[in-house]
Amino acid sequence: MKSTLLVALSFVAAAASAQNANLWWNQSTGTNDVADQTIATAVDASANVFVLSSVANAGNRDVRLVKYDNKGIQIWSQTVDTSLTDAPAAMAIDTLGNPVVVGSTAAGATTNLLLIKYNGVIGVPSVYSKSSPVSPFTGAYRGLGVAINPTDNSIAISGSIFQAGQDKPYVVKYSADGSTLQWFSGLTSRSGAFSYISVNPTSNRIYVAGNLTSASSVVVGYLPITGGAYTVEIPTAASPTYERLTKAIFLGDRIIWNGFSTTDITGASGIRTAYGQHDFSATPGGSTFTEAAASGYVGTDVAVDPATGELAFQFTNPAVGTDINLMTVDSSTDTFIPGFVYSHTGYGIGVAPVTDGYFTSFSQQLGVQSAFLLKSGSGVVSATEAGPGTLGSTANGVPTSLHRAVGSFERAAVIGGASATGARVHSFSYLAGPDDARRIKEDNALTLNVLANDPGFGPKTAVTNVGPSNAASYNLASDGTLNYTPTADWYGVDTITYDEYVNGVYFATRTVTITVLSVREAPTAVMDEVGTVPYGITTPLMLLLNDINPDAPQNPTRYLSATQPSNGKVVISADRTTLTIRANTGQQGQPFSFSYTIQNGSGFTSTTTVTGVFGG
Repeated sequence: MKSTLLVALSFVAAAASAQNANLWWNQSTGTNDVADQTIATAVDASANVFVLSSVANAGNRDVRLVKYDNKGIQIWSQTVDTSLTDAPAAMAIDTLGNPVVVGSTAAGATTNLLLIKYNGVIGVPSVYSKSSPVSPFTGAYRGLGVAINPTDNSIAISGSIFQAGQDKPYVVKYSADGSTLQWFSGLTSRSGAFSYISVNPTSNRIYVAGNLTSASSVVVGYLPITGGAYTVEIPTAASPTYERLTKAIFLGDRIIWNGFSTTDITGASGIRTAYGQHDFSATPGGSTFTEAAASGYVGTDVAVDPATGELAFQFTNPAVGTDINLMTVDSSTDTFIPGFVYSHTGYGIGVAPVTDGYFTSFSQQLGVQSAFLLKSGSGVVSATEAGPGTLGSTANGVPTSLHRAVGSFERAAVIGGASATGARVHSFSYLAGPDDARRIKEDNALTLNVLANDPGFGPKTAVTNVGPSNAASYNLASDGTLNYTPTADWYGVDTITYDEYVNGVYFATRTVTITVLSVREAPTAVMDEVGTVPYGITTPLMLLLNDINPDAPQNPTRYLSATQPSNGKVVISADRTTLTIRANTGQQGQPFSFSYTIQNGSGFTSTTTVTGVFGG
């Protein structure tokens, strides 16, 4: 089966197999400077792409961030120039779609932390050159990693700071707008840097990973979300070789990393892959550290399929090619379970999940970047050449940048690099075609283009054949744009069929399957006036009868807690379905009031007030 798409901006028609990582569009800064480099990319929930680059400007180095829509059309572009050398290092997107960039900037004789918070809609940046929070200070304060606390969008930054004649790892926390320092915590007992960071509000921890120069080893660990002392592990400390981490990912309280080791401290000889994990959960396990025999391969990236937990380790040898080792984690032993190994050409520059169990592995060869789509059990199913682009590496294949310029969200994956036209980005979309399947949450709307992955050369149009059965609103435009909103509070599977026309002639009938997932909703406790309650006996109050519970009857309402009236006693039964009240001695004819709180398992609660009078 073949499908057709237009490679946006170059207007080239291409045929694709049923499963392919199709080149959707590409762009560059247009600066025509090969020294301009893509530093990081990110894809938001609307498939907009953010591209962070370092660009030249009259002898200076500046920061440029560009936002493109899902078709490669530029929405906005911002260049930040605060000093002779502004060096971006990492980027994160907060829960409102606002990018945060960290790095370093020259500040006279010292180097300051560079922190930029952008308005994601219009691109306006708030730029901060942060001086060292420790004193005295004569060196560099660099941001190398950034993560967002999803509960309040506060900004956690990791990196290195010069203290006592050495670069020391640190974590610092700033307010959501970037203006206010909340706390700083340095790991003063070690020299090195934390280049990867993640905020876990569930365990109230901030996790970090990086490299120690003092021990030439990998370091992983955490500190409280409010700052304070570190808990760290050096999983490679016992090894006689010199280890370096090139990528870390955070799965709950587990840190998984990929990298390499060498037999000399300069990293020039005996190169081999090295990777591992450490479990920091409430019942922690130990570290797993795997070091291969000298092979010339370097671990360049690792990614996880969030649906299955499958890991894709990318190992590459610039003289041979790239291997993708698929693995899973045995959480009972904190070890890796090996899976399939697949190979492809080129020097590996990143890997990303793209739904349905597929990964896209990126490589570069002779100045050209390509994407390889692969899946466990299926192997490499397609290869797509993107175009010009390179990411820096040493002659023996060690990446020269701390982070891979790879971003992904669901089916979209992007890769950046340097080129003759400036910093460049290629955007790919995994197309499973021709039928479509989507999952949305209850009471949420869906918009997609059903023709995007359909075969047929020439102009295509869509006409509804059979509409949905459970839609509050639905429309399918002739250009393939489908808008669907499920019936309120309904969840389940809804289907739509449409007829595809190519060049005005009927071509095929397609199916769209929409799975609406149940979402638990908050209950509402309604105020009660219970009138007169008998004095001298324990009386049950039927307070739940008028409360509102959208999730009933599957998830019934229960009492969570209650306050006590000043002149009586309230008791909630053990199964939390019954509430009783009894007056204190001498309270005949007196009014009473108290409040109670309900829950229905949704995680939400509601509180209201009860009033009444004790009988005479």
